[in-house]
Amino acid sequence: MKLRYAIKRLLYSPPGKQDCVFPYFGTPVNFPTGAHVVLRAFEEGIFQEALVQRICHLMKAGAWYFDIGANLGLMSLPILHFVPGSQVVAFEPSPNALPYLQRTRQEAVLYQDRWQVVGKALGADVGTADFFTAGGENSAFDGLKDTGRLGVKKTVQVEASTLDAEWTALGKPPVAVIKMDVEGGELAVLQGAVICLATCRPVIFCEWNATNVAAYQCAEDQLFRWAQTARYLLCNLSTMLPILTPEHLRLVMRDTEEFVLLPQ
Repeated sequence: MKLRYAIKRLLYSPPGKQDCVFPYFGTPVNFPTGAHVVLRAFEEGIFQEALVQRICHLMKAGAWYFDIGANLGLMSLPILHFVPGSQVVAFEPSPNALPYLQRTRQEAVLYQDRWQVVGKALGADVGTADFFTAGGENSAFDGLKDTGRLGVKKTVQVEASTLDAEWTALGKPPVAVIKMDVEGGELAVLQGAVICLATCRPVIFCEWNATNVAAYQCAEDQLFRWAQTARYLLCNLSTMLPILTPEHLRLVMRDTEEFVLLPQ
């Protein structure tokens, strides 16, 4: 594995090169040198493979998948590849990632008719918002709040929207699965998705990290309380065991930040 990583790093992200490309599911993926998620893909073969498998298992031909916090597209391309006829919408506002993602989508000849990229930050409101960015290699940690991870971040303005607004603009398609990784802003995304979630009842995979949600002044148990109100079952992604109480969620968060919300 170490040898495979070293070879890929040398071939696709050599020293001194700023803008790089590597092949991934039949598509050249564009990325800034040293990008955290790409280095993980070099090491793992398929980035977050277990999560990819779960998403694919739930998708059917013609179903829609929303990749919220898509970064460089590594959680979009496998779904397009493994699920024929699937429609994928990737939401990514970061100026450190969006240009690369857009270039990848333009060059994704196999998937251009099934893959859309929306350069907006999703949350509870429509408009513009401050957005905190790290270096290009750490764009996976960019977000609407400064979480304190990775040191000082630069603030830029980005276009903001809600999932309901974007879903409506897309023609209210049948969304089967949503993946959210927005560095602590997950609850705001859910709060802006009331109509879409009530109509489609998709399965939702999300990160829920104590440090990140604290930056939003959000209590750790808020995801559990939201799930109860919205008639979703919150489960530990790795074990698929249900979270039974707010205290249970806080304990599980000490071991994992990956959860799934199942419609009831």
